[in-house]
Formats: sequence, C-alpha cells, structure tokens
Amino acid sequence: MVDLSKLPENLIDLNEALTRVGGDEEFFIELLNDLAELGQDCLKKLKEAVNSSDGELLRKTAHSLKGASGNLGAKELQKLAFDLEQNGRDNNFDNSASLINKIESEISRLVTFMNS
Repeated sequence: MVDLSKLPENLIDLNEALTRVGGDEEFFIELLNDLAELGQDCLKKLKEAVNSSDGELLRKTAHSLKGASGNLGAKELQKLAFDLEQNGRDNNFDNSASLINKIESEISRLVTFMNS
C-alpha cells in the first residue's frame, strides 16, 4: 500500500485533500491512482492539441486535468493546467509545450510515488 507519509514535497496538499475525502486515506489513494491515469491520458491529448493547433481540445483537456488535480490538492498541477486552459481559450500555443513538459514532470512524480 502507498505510504502517504512519503508523499513528495509540494506534490499534494495532503491536509486539504484528506479533508475533502473525510479523512479516508484508502479512498484518497484510489483517487490519486485515478489522477495518475487521467494525467497520462490527458498528456497524450494535450500534446496532440498542440501539434494540431487545436485550441478547443487544449482547453477542454486542460480543464479536466485542472479540476481533477484541484480536487485532490495537487496545486502545482492545477496551476499548470489552468495556464494551459487559458492558452487553449486564447488559441495561444507559444508556451504550451513548456507547460506540458512541466505537467508531464508533475504527473511523473505522482506515478513514481504511486508505484513506490
């Protein structure tokens, strides 16, 4: 089982997240697994959106990731997804690749933690 005491620094606001799930650590770990899976799926779509200059796909995908990460206290991931969502809304792809790289790093940290 995942040991929440070994959660990497600044990955998740654990106090906030556990409050949202009524302190149910088992359920929270299930949700973290879901976020890791969603994040990996979203990464593919985000890259596709940037490669095809599809602002609407970028916006929708980033919005989904933003909501899921925000609900689980993944504040950095939420912020990055918010910025990417704005890019999609504005049809601006200038720094989108950089934001996606940072999102990929956060998701990788989460996946590594979940697999430890």
